[in-house]
Amino acid sequence: MLPSHLNGTPFFVDIVSENSTGVKSVFGFVVDKNAKVNEDLLEELSIHDPKAVVDKRGNVTVYHRTTVEAAAEIERTGIMRAKEDALFFSSEKDGYATDYGDAIVSLSIPSTDLLVNDIFEGEVHFEIPLKYKNGGFSLDVSKYLAKEADSNESAFSNGEGGSRSSIFSTDALDIDFGRRINAARQSA
Repeated sequence: MLPSHLNGTPFFVDIVSENSTGVKSVFGFVVDKNAKVNEDLLEELSIHDPKAVVDKRGNVTVYHRTTVEAAAEIERTGIMRAKEDALFFSSEKDGYATDYGDAIVSLSIPSTDLLVNDIFEGEVHFEIPLKYKNGGFSLDVSKYLAKEADSNESAFSNGEGGSRSSIFSTDALDIDFGRRINAARQSA
């Protein structure tokens, strides 16, 4: 129990603490005891975006803004193409990255694969460096595309009546709203 003057205030006794349940807390994010994590990155998240999502494997839910067409291509091929030597992501669906596109690709990427690119209050931007090969910059992200926990179907709509595993338009940013839309379409 925290002292009353600390209730509601982020407070960390240990950088990493373990218990007998097979999990550990890294800067307030609960991960499996044997998960490899980027502790520096999780520290930045705990300070600047404590509501960021980190799963028990140490994967960070990140969002990449792009065009609807590019998002559909990423979903179809699992390949993200870049115009420069890195791919960029945000810890938040809305925020400073909103000017980069009308569609959002949601990914769950190991914290060990991400580098902090920029920090804002309430939001952290990440990058994954790329090497030039085969005439451009690209990365296979098929294993990172976010899926709903209990199925291969999406909680998000691409706005075209189809279900996508990781793409949603800015018209359906609210996850529950997206689920309600998909449920309504399936029952119609």
